[in-house]
Amino acid sequence: MTKPKNTPYPTVEAALIACSGNLSAAARLLGITRQSLLSWLRRYPELRTIATNEADIISDIAEAHLIALVLAGERDACHYWLEAKRPDAWHRHTRT
Repeated sequence: MTKPKNTPYPTVEAALIACSGNLSAAARLLGITRQSLLSWLRRYPELRTIATNEADIISDIAEAHLIALVLAGERDACHYWLEAKRPDAWHRHTRT
């Protein structure tokens, strides 16, 4: 494994973007441990922001696809949406 101090900052930034903010995947790509990557994120908070922003983009895309499936009436998507987003309504529905 490469030591984090030997890994250039732009390389770490590029790995976080390439891996959509997935820290384990970025660490593997860089050839460092996840703990080493976390050390980088503590040392450079802007890298943490990049990782978070990239992960948020993926979450937004996934949610948009889920919404499209719900609007199309896809049963499993509707169940997931209710269970995740409206647990109160979901549990009322499943008890009746």
